[in-house]
Parts: sequence; structure tokens; C-alpha cells
Amino acid sequence: MSEATGHGAAGGDAAGGEAAGEDTGHEIDVALEVADGWPPVPVETVVVHPTLEGLFVLDRTPVFALDLSRGDTVEARAGDGGRLVFVRRTATGGHATFRIISLADAAALESVLRTLGELGAVVEESEYAALWTVDVPPAAPLDEIRAALENAAAAEVLEFEDPRTP
Repeated sequence: MSEATGHGAAGGDAAGGEAAGEDTGHEIDVALEVADGWPPVPVETVVVHPTLEGLFVLDRTPVFALDLSRGDTVEARAGDGGRLVFVRRTATGGHATFRIISLADAAALESVLRTLGELGAVVEESEYAALWTVDVPPAAPLDEIRAALENAAAAEVLEFEDPRTP
């Protein structure tokens, strides 16, 4: 999962899609637009690996930078202190990202999270209370996953954000 702080290290894992021998452990800072105190941080640090073309691929699902998804290829430049800073996305990786916020009963939420997992989504709890990310890989049924989220929202189990919808 990405780390939503100004700085910090987050290692790779099998869920990040890293292949054996891949150069991992790089981080890029993504500036966020904060409005009315949300998101709670001005910068999200995402874990990436470099490509041969000098670009970077996201290894994990961002928590707050919803216009980015796991597998996207991005351009970065050196910023203050030598940290890499996000410039732009150069290619999508085919994944979709949702953010879930829920204060509902744990059993009701667990049922929804289980359904999302059964549909092929990867759900990760963030370091922030009541906040989860949902990574939808290219082969997963995006419309069914979105419908499951809409049904859960209608039942007041959760609220979700979909960056593809204004």
C-alpha cells in the first residue's frame, strides 16, 4: 500500500506485483489538492520501480492520489533533497482504484469486502481509521465491483470515491 505521508519507506510485497529481480523500493512524492482538510496530508508517497526508459511503474495502490492506479507508468523529476516528485502519468496500467470510507458495523463491512475480493478486487486497509483502498485489476469485472460498492453505499455500509466519475 502507498504511504500517505510526506516521507517514509515502504517496502515491496508480492501483492505489489513485483517480479523476481526487479529494482524496487523507489518512492515518488505526489502533491495532493487539499480542500476543507481532505485529504489529511498534502503529499502522498507511492512505491514504484523504474523502467528501462527512465520512467516508473506504481507497485501499490495509492490511498489519496485517486487519479493514479497500481501499474500506471509515471514520469518523475528530482525535487528538494533529491526525492523524486511526480510530474505526470505517461500510461495507464489497466487497473482502477476506489477509496472506501466506512464507520459501519464490522460484520456488514466485512461482508462487502469479502464480496469485492471474490470478484477479484484487492482491498487494503490504510493507516487511516475507516479508510480502505480497492484495486481492480484489468481482468476483474469492474462494472460488478462498482455495482457492489453502489449497493453497499445505498445500504449505508460505506461511502466510496470513484475517480472516473465527476
